[in-house]
Amino acid sequence: MQITRRDAVRGVVATGFGVATSTLVGSSAIAADEIAVGSILDATGPINIYGLPMIDATKFAVESLNEAGGVLGRKLRLIEADCQSNNQIYAQSALKLILDDKVAVMMGGITSASREAVRPVVGKYPTVYFYNEQYEGGVCDKLVFCTGVTPAQQLGVLVPWATKQHGTKL
Repeated sequence: MQITRRDAVRGVVATGFGVATSTLVGSSAIAADEIAVGSILDATGPINIYGLPMIDATKFAVESLNEAGGVLGRKLRLIEADCQSNNQIYAQSALKLILDDKVAVMMGGITSASREAVRPVVGKYPTVYFYNEQYEGGVCDKLVFCTGVTPAQQLGVLVPWATKQHGTKL
């Protein structure tokens, strides 16, 4: 069955980062009583200063959803991968989460390069992937959801404020 972007959106509950439901719940990628959720972030490595709070937020979101009864009455099982700020490990971890751990949805990535390391994997092995960081824009895949703001969204607020505060010559 071919999953379209519209089908994926219908099949996702967006609570902070999103969790797969509906069309994905019947998938063989899901354990009998739990929904496997993959997290690929940097617990160690040079940019773990950004990864650690994201890891905490992901755990908090999954715990909160589980305390509220889960998704469609099913608990979420978070499977974490420490990508160590290494793009090759991002790709390897994504592959493992999809093929071995059978995650229904995957989220994470801190840099655009890490996102680009994961995209071909989710393209080859269709899995919903959320990239929740600020990014440069222009990414459009059926199963890749970039939820962070783009420079245009930031500048749309910054430029009017700066010209009002400091004039047109900056």
